[in-house]
This record gives sequence, structure tokens and C-alpha cells, in this order.
Amino acid sequence: MTHQQPIAEMRHSRIVPAPPELVWQALLGLRAADLPLVGLFVVIRDIPSRLAGRLAVEDASRTLVERAAHSGFGIVRREPGRAMEMARIARFWQPVPTNAAVPADRAEFEAFAEPGFAKALITFELTALDGRTAVETVTTVWATDDEAKRRFRLYWLLAGGPAGLLRSALLAAAERRAVALAAEAG
Repeated sequence: MTHQQPIAEMRHSRIVPAPPELVWQALLGLRAADLPLVGLFVVIRDIPSRLAGRLAVEDASRTLVERAAHSGFGIVRREPGRAMEMARIARFWQPVPTNAAVPADRAEFEAFAEPGFAKALITFELTALDGRTAVETVTTVWATDDEAKRRFRLYWLLAGGPAGLLRSALLAAAERRAVALAAEAG
């Protein structure tokens, strides 16, 4: 995939006043209730899937990582306390997105080349900074052909803004949770 140019990319970062292990714990523990306004965008996006019977009523106890896995993302890299990559291959522009097989690892994700799909990779990187943690999330999307590129770009005109809000809200919620965990640890 390194020879292909991404068709979309967004970066968000934040310095969290807590150590990486607590930020990691906070990220993995986030639930939709931690992002109420952004959750509205997700609910709206999921309406066609719910109407088609492809998505059950969401379990409020499910973490965002579990929710992502349920919607077709695979965790293709996981370094506890340091990094995680989630990948999904789909026709995101469809009202009820068609997913390709969930990639088992980064190599499988990169090798996928069936025409008509977009390949999304969401990365979280944590870097220790003397008792604080720099957290960066990068979302990168590639297309498997020109038609998928065109369709995804049209979709991204509508979905890109809410996706950016989701990433920002997610980092803010992780900070709140990590700071609370640090206070509990004393």
C-alpha cells in the first residue's frame, strides 16, 4: 500500500496529564455514553443498517473498541500502552456499508485489492512525556480503484466533518477518563 496515495487522511492529537498506561486504559474503556453529542452522529449513520436488520440495538456496556470490532474493524496491531491500529475494508458510501472480510493483520489489510472498496486504517499512538502522554490518532483511507476513490470522496464530503469531531471528542473523553484514573490512583 505504500505505493498508493491516501484519498483521505486526518490527524488529531492531545497531551494528556497522565501516564501512558492510564491513557491506554482510558482509551480502551471509552463507551458511547462518554461522547454523547458525537454519539448522535453515529446513531444517525446507523439508521439504514438498523432498518435493514443488520445492526441490533447497541449494548450500552460495549466499549468503542468492541463496537468498532462489531462493525467490521479488525485490530491489526496492538502494543499495549503504546499503539493500536484498527482496519476496515468496506463500501462506506453505501447506506448499509458492505464490508470485506475483517483483516486479521496489517499484511492482509495491505494486500487486499478487490475493486470497489475503500480501506480505512485508524491508528492510536501514545508517547510518554515525563508523567504526561502525547496521544495521536491518524485516520487514513485508500481506495482499491478509481470508482471507489470517487465514491468515497463524495461520501467523505458528508462524513469527514463528523468523523473529525468524533476523533476530537474521543481524545477529550480519554483525557477526562485518564485524569480521573490518575486521581483515583492518588
